[in-house]
Amino acid sequence: MQENEMERGTRCRCQLAIATVPMQRFEQLYPVPEAWGRGTLFAALDLPFCPTEVRHVV
Repeated sequence: MQENEMERGTRCRCQLAIATVPMQRFEQLYPVPEAWGRGTLFAALDLPFCPTEVRHVV
């Protein structure tokens, strides 16, 4: 009996990716009330979700 393409793909034991995450240093911490508002305790992780300039195409 032959296997189809999908069955063969699910049996692959190959390594697809390796994630590396640097250790977070405990520097430049926000005070707890401000951290709650910003969503992070670490100033280094306080990145803007949207760019400051948004261009709308009409």
